[in-house]
Amino acid sequence: NGSEFPALAVITYDAATDQILGTMTLAAYQALGGHYAELPVPNMVEISPSGRRVVYHLGRCWDDGTGGNRPLDIGTVFDGPHAWDLDFTDPVKVSVDETHSGWGWDTAGNELFVSQNNVNDWIEAVDVMTGQVLQLYYHGALGWGNGWHFARMPPAARGWVLLSTYHDGGQTDWGDNQLFMLELKDHAAGPRVWRLGHTHNVYAEGDYYAEAFAPIAQTADRLWWGAKWPGQQTYEAYEMALPPAWWADLG
Repeated sequence: NGSEFPALAVITYDAATDQILGTMTLAAYQALGGHYAELPVPNMVEISPSGRRVVYHLGRCWDDGTGGNRPLDIGTVFDGPHAWDLDFTDPVKVSVDETHSGWGWDTAGNELFVSQNNVNDWIEAVDVMTGQVLQLYYHGALGWGNGWHFARMPPAARGWVLLSTYHDGGQTDWGDNQLFMLELKDHAAGPRVWRLGHTHNVYAEGDYYAEAFAPIAQTADRLWWGAKWPGQQTYEAYEMALPPAWWADLG
């Protein structure tokens, strides 16, 4: 528009058939209850591991009386991240805000969006088809000083999600600078924690690339993370091997 770069559209595209499956435009946003003259800009957009849903990662709408983030959209389908069908129908809210997130599968094979709820301080997993919420683990139980990232779990490794944590100031609480699997069960059912190991990472506040994000192989037997090993000033990649079919053993 001459000074800024407003979003024009969000699209889902099928590369195999060379077809656009869905388009979220300004007109579509307004028809679905959006109140503003520009399409909200997402933090990111992603397709779920099954390929069935698209997540439009929008920030939480709020109003503190002096300003806020799209306060007129509070309570609409544009208030926080929602999972949509690929044609941008059937939205289901999957998180409170645009936050660190990942993917897992419950033991029945349902696809779960896993994220940190920045309002109530729980790690939550949400069924992207039904919106059912599991509260897994409380931030304070891990230690308030750490942040974390979630992996995108392969379909075979049902019932678990991989977390990697980072903490400025070394090891203060048990959950600092760790790699572990968290069982995808509501906290009332007592989800287990399988601690895999320490990241041996020197993280300083604001050092984004030292946050030790850990992806997992789609065979679920390897994971990797980047770290500044103590005494080093460069980022290096490290690999951890896991037992084959570990999820079946834990089951």
